Amino acid sequence: MRFALSILLASVAAAQPAFEVTSVKPSEPGQPGMGTRNDPGMLILNNATLRFAIRFAFSIQDFQFAGAPKWVDADHFEIEGKCAEGVTFPQKLVMLQTLLADRFQLKFHRETREVPGYVLVPAKSGLKLSKTKTPDGPSGASWGGTRVAGTNQTTAGLASMLSTHLERPVIDEAGYKDRFDFRLDWTSTPEEPAPSLFSIIQEQLGLRLEARRVPVEMFVIDHAEKPAAN
Repeated sequence: MRFALSILLASVAAAQPAFEVTSVKPSEPGQPGMGTRNDPGMLILNNATLRFAIRFAFSIQDFQFAGAPKWVDADHFEIEGKCAEGVTFPQKLVMLQTLLADRFQLKFHRETREVPGYVLVPAKSGLKLSKTKTPDGPSGASWGGTRVAGTNQTTAGLASMLSTHLERPVIDEAGYKDRFDFRLDWTSTPEEPAPSLFSIIQEQLGLRLEARRVPVEMFVIDHAEKPAAN
């Protein structure tokens, strides 16, 4: 039975889409920032840590990591994958997952854990959400400076935005089913600091972020190795 299972796992791994050519080498020291480039027939990660590459490849957030050795955040790499020009971006992400397994010997499992986070619930004053004016249009959001805006959004989508900004999981329990448009504005001066995001959401949307321990699917690293340079 174990022999048959090993064959099955090997065949699944072999079927995983992969880049035609890959390159992984240490980055030059002192480079600022990390980035990605999605060109036709190529995917490039510049000055990327393994944590950055995993987040990008598997679409997860920092608070979902567990079991990572220190070098996962300390060492930086130039990672390139070449493929046919017709390969889509989602397909390239799957190929990047294969590259990480092959070149970094990445092995992981997923498990659900309870971690500190927030739950999005109605405020005592009641919801202040306006139904969208474009129900048949795409949903969108922008976040910058002293303004946050969304069109044709859901409370689940808002919770996801807040999760990214707060770097904590946010679970939607608002119980609001309609799509809505929103815009949050605030100002600050030296005499009057900007109100907290928690206050703004409650005052302008009638929603509240309640601190709780919440279940989150974690990405647990079981094994990873520094790759040999090309």
